[in-house]
Amino acid sequence: MCSSDLQAIIDGAKLILNTGAISMSNHVNFSVKVPGKDQILITAQSSLAGVTPESLAILDFDGKVIEGEVSPTSMEIINMHLVIYKKRPQTGAVVHTHAPYITAFACAQKELECSYEAMVRAGMTESVPLAGYGPRGSDESVNNIAKVMRPEGALGAVILGNHGLLAWGPDTAGAARANNGVEIGRAHV
Repeated sequence: MCSSDLQAIIDGAKLILNTGAISMSNHVNFSVKVPGKDQILITAQSSLAGVTPESLAILDFDGKVIEGEVSPTSMEIINMHLVIYKKRPQTGAVVHTHAPYITAFACAQKELECSYEAMVRAGMTESVPLAGYGPRGSDESVNNIAKVMRPEGALGAVILGNHGLLAWGPDTAGAARANNGVEIGRAHV
């Protein structure tokens, strides 16, 4: 496991935790693309608090665990991350949260109109689309994400119907900014 990839996840986790743009449980899944390989390094536990090398795993783009262990609950979200890397090869990191404000939009089945300066400054100048509900980790859920993803832009996000938010960027800081911009933006509207 590359120490720079580990540090990237730790830094991204701290950025999200420090802004409070997640649920009180700190339930988050963070992944980074391993440079030069069709592999990701992902948090194998459901909380960002106290991320350690032992709480990470390396998986290939088929979702096969190469190194480490992933809990069955965390395995359910792997394909949600992988669809982003496959459809947006320039993506360097993906984060999935249950941020309170945006989860309210997810439960209300509403997309988020871009209406907050922080989102615009982060490069998100269009609405955040809603991916229709599909059971967590199901093919239906992953296909719904793929249908609404926009192919352009360095940052992006998709509201997961009845679930939460999936955000991405060129690196962990970008993915965290996308998550935080969407969540904090909703808190101010």
